[in-house]
Amino acid sequence: MDNTSLPVGLICGYFDSSEFGSLKISPERISNRFEVEYYLEDGEETYLNGKAIKICADRILIAKPGDLRYSRLPFKTAFLKFCADGELAEMLKGAPTYFPAVHKKQILELIREVTLINEKEDRDFLVLNGKLLLLLSLIIGDSKCEPNISINHELMHRAKKYIETSFCEHISTTDIAKSIDLSESRLRVLFAAVYGVSPHKYLTDVRISAAKEMLWDNDIPLLEIAEKCGFGSQQYFNDTFKKTVGISPGKYRVQFAKKYTDEV
Repeated sequence: MDNTSLPVGLICGYFDSSEFGSLKISPERISNRFEVEYYLEDGEETYLNGKAIKICADRILIAKPGDLRYSRLPFKTAFLKFCADGELAEMLKGAPTYFPAVHKKQILELIREVTLINEKEDRDFLVLNGKLLLLLSLIIGDSKCEPNISINHELMHRAKKYIETSFCEHISTTDIAKSIDLSESRLRVLFAAVYGVSPHKYLTDVRISAAKEMLWDNDIPLLEIAEKCGFGSQQYFNDTFKKTVGISPGKYRVQFAKKYTDEV
């Protein structure tokens, strides 16, 4: 993201509307920053610019600066409030208002970590912003998942792990599908819905990433890299690498080695 600044003015935590006592509707307010809420249990309704949204557990709401908000009580939520501009702001503005969380465990754990770090007086801003950006990346990624498709997310996680542990072998999409007892066509649909890419593309990306690391070492021959990264032949490795990266493996190795001495 070339035109992205770090989020600023972060406020985060957990909110239980029981603190409003017998109040049935929260006061109206105008959002003055981006607000992300992860609902922790089923509740009543929240209203965004007059539109009623049913509060359901494990669903995420993204409100933008200037949005009119109020809610019927009770509800419980984890929340983030922050200012953002540049490409990050555009991605948040372009995301759906309300959608189910896909990476539930990871998102909740990151919210907990971000909240704990942000509460410290001597908080490490590098760690905090790293965790926050990872959290927002997961949330924005989840917002792009197809909402009307039934997905076993644990099954897709297993497929992803199979790719990451077996990419050095001569596996194909057929092998990935067999590893989780799915048809190849069904795997393609579900994997793309969860991760935004086809299983073949993800397999290629994993292999290319591993090849890049090996290319950082000038002593490893290209043929050995091709074999250890599951490409099968040096020619296939060369063609795939150039198509994906834009340059040949040999040229990439030379360019990477020159980074130390070259000035931008």
